[in-house]
Amino acid sequence: MARNSAGTHSLPSTTNPVVTNTNITPTWANGTLQDVSAEITDSLSRSGKGGMTAPLRTADGTVAAPAQAFTSETGSGWFRHAAGELRLAILGVYRIAATATLTTINSAASVLGTLTASGKITAQAGADVTGTLAVIDDGGTTKKVSVDAPTGLASDYALTLPTALPGSTLPVTLSAVGALSTGQITGAQIGDLGLQTSSSSSTFSTSSATRTDVTGLTVTITSAGKPVFLMLQPERESTDSMFFQVPSGSAVEVAFLRGATVIARWTITNPSITTDSYPYPLQFIDPVAAGTYTYKVQVQTTSGTVHVRNMVLTAW
Repeated sequence: MARNSAGTHSLPSTTNPVVTNTNITPTWANGTLQDVSAEITDSLSRSGKGGMTAPLRTADGTVAAPAQAFTSETGSGWFRHAAGELRLAILGVYRIAATATLTTINSAASVLGTLTASGKITAQAGADVTGTLAVIDDGGTTKKVSVDAPTGLASDYALTLPTALPGSTLPVTLSAVGALSTGQITGAQIGDLGLQTSSSSSTFSTSSATRTDVTGLTVTITSAGKPVFLMLQPERESTDSMFFQVPSGSAVEVAFLRGATVIARWTITNPSITTDSYPYPLQFIDPVAAGTYTYKVQVQTTSGTVHVRNMVLTAW
């Protein structure tokens, strides 16, 4: 007879028990020994012969005596602490708890932090989270380690990155007072990030009484949400000066536009009796949300012809 669902084994009832002063028959001996042999075969070998063919279930265990421990260290292993919660004990002390929603790291009686489902470690009040954070390439598009700033940056908070960083970066240190410092940064490493310059307007003229695009003075730039600084300035390598040439008694309006929207306007008036030139480097700061923007320059005149010479529009 095999074991029942509780694991209890019973000898075959038809030939047992043996009666005193009677012969032991082959039916009893063979049937009983075959039954015992089958149940020994179905038992787990201590030396590892064979393996389980069904899930291995154990007692819940305790933090002092984990259900799955080691012969040479009976206080270290996993145990079932409560419904839906497994805990790891090391030498009889709870160290890690795992539930369906989070993993908690514990040192003695002090919880260091909580590892959430999204992979974030949250420090508990009055505790430290120390160790090494590694960037793991899981095949995704984001390969980075993000560290949330503590609510109040106390004197004992610090984040230091190693000096052996990839060549495209520099050592970065967050000091105890929250100041971010880096190693020496050269001009070659900074480059012209975020800087966009238009082509030249070295030969533009118009007599239009309505706003007209100045040829070449158009620039497109992408902002991360920081203000865009615009400047109408001389050409970098021009041998001639930049200027607006305004006819006598005329007024010229110069406008900066973001797309089709005017964002800044200036009026240059020539009260003299002759045509005159005005070297006007114009500047404007445009507070914008994150996005890509196209800026341009337009001019118009009340009379005569206005000339725009040797200028570029720069945005950063």
